[in-house]
Amino acid sequence: MRSRIGSVSLPLAALAGLLAAGRAEATDYYVATNGSPGPAGNNNNAGTSAAAPFATIARAVQLVQPGETIFLRGGTYPTYNIPLRNGQPVSGTASAWITFSAYPGEVPIFDGAVTAGGTGFGSTSSQFIRVVGIVSRNFGSSGFGNGWVNDVGTSNGNWQFINCIADNNTINGITFYNASGLLIDQSIVAHNGNALPSWSSGVNLFHVSGDFTTNVVRRTVSFENIDVSTTHSTPAGGATDGSGFILDQSSSGALFENNIGFRNGGSCIRINTPGAHVINNTCYHNGLNPIDRTPANPGEIYFSQGLQGAVMSNNLLAASGFNNTMPAVNIMTGTANVLVNANGATPFFANPGALDFQLVATASGEIDKGTATGAPATDIGFDPKCIKAQTPQAGQPSWWTFTIDYDYITQTAKGVAGCFHPLTRPAGAAPDVGAYEFNGTPVPGTGGAPGSGGTSGAGGARGTGGATGAGGARGTGGASAGTGGATAGAGGAIVNGAGGAAGDGGGETGAGGCQCAVASQNGALAFPLGLLVAAMVFARRRRR
Repeated sequence: MRSRIGSVSLPLAALAGLLAAGRAEATDYYVATNGSPGPAGNNNNAGTSAAAPFATIARAVQLVQPGETIFLRGGTYPTYNIPLRNGQPVSGTASAWITFSAYPGEVPIFDGAVTAGGTGFGSTSSQFIRVVGIVSRNFGSSGFGNGWVNDVGTSNGNWQFINCIADNNTINGITFYNASGLLIDQSIVAHNGNALPSWSSGVNLFHVSGDFTTNVVRRTVSFENIDVSTTHSTPAGGATDGSGFILDQSSSGALFENNIGFRNGGSCIRINTPGAHVINNTCYHNGLNPIDRTPANPGEIYFSQGLQGAVMSNNLLAASGFNNTMPAVNIMTGTANVLVNANGATPFFANPGALDFQLVATASGEIDKGTATGAPATDIGFDPKCIKAQTPQAGQPSWWTFTIDYDYITQTAKGVAGCFHPLTRPAGAAPDVGAYEFNGTPVPGTGGAPGSGGTSGAGGARGTGGATGAGGARGTGGASAGTGGATAGAGGAIVNGAGGAAGDGGGETGAGGCQCAVASQNGALAFPLGLLVAAMVFARRRRR
């Protein structure tokens, strides 16, 4: 079984020494906008401390180099797309990413409602860019994304979005076009696609190159996204997209693991191309858009062009659809998946009406019933209190009955990272089915598990920030999963039959930012993020 949080921990003194040596020439920059806590920003400041921040991101980008971080104080920012600098892309390197990060404990918000703009935060040229703890909402295109190249050639790759929120954007929440090297981790994506041109989903991987080792979407929540375009369906007049997550046309592979998708207009996860690995996800009552035509029954996981080598295991899928008749998946495959069709009962969930998809102690068909092959080493650990019930607002679909709770995230969670408290898995004889692990132990530096109903547990203290390691690549391993099992009757639950599963091995791309356990680039070392932050502070003091 692959290690996803590493195998060796370091004493703080040794870790501080390594970081000081590795970052001896690095400089971090600080930006404060209107409404930010602390001192006001000024572009005549040095910009190298929170006490003397710049006023604009553009000023920091003029100076930032590979391996450095631009910290953004809380407040509201206009759209920002990283431009060329002296005619060249502003990029990190494979061993020294450039990071745009929320200042620890704060929530910077890029808001299209205050400035016109296309994509909220992105670039058409920069590579090796990590985005941590940032919100992008209300934009006329996507919340976050790389460059659209009209599906011709290759765009700028190697981006990571960690602890981010993409909310109420016209097209996609987070999008990645014609490139490879994507990580989306511990993020929340909601209410995207509700205005033309739409033709959108929450997380959209379009014509991505690489495979499941280079394009990873994990521990992310995607809900109530929609497609309102009506000119692409067959027959015309309906929607085609609006999924929580999609591996879209001309792509060659991606991994979706430990994600939660609920109440989207389309599928929870839509697979249009080969190379998909879909592992330990929880999907609940998607397919709510009544104008969906292609397909008309998106359910929870939908394979548009057949399986094409897909690997699917340990998924917990509870289907309803807008008409309460949809199946959980349109093609049966894989190992240890639990399926509920047509609005059947879900007694294994703690409280799905309150979005608490943790398993209850009596979930005997799900606890310890997963396969260890390909299973992640942590669960999602999502705190459902980061989302609250709402009455749909003017112009919103009637089935948009939840919304992101920014007050809770800002005041209680102290940032998006505070919404995620991953637990180790397996806690028992085998991994559990779905995105949560019952009775797992907190990953060091990430805090306690969310309690029943979404209250944070009392486990270890949260880390306060920091950049992630780049991590090693997963091994490729064996053949795709075999088929098995029969289709569930209306309202019935089944576990599909066993079969071969994808091979396993290697480390994985390092998780990121606030609260994640951070892996070294070769996957061999790991340390809690709280230690990382302390060591970074120590190293900075030594440099002054």
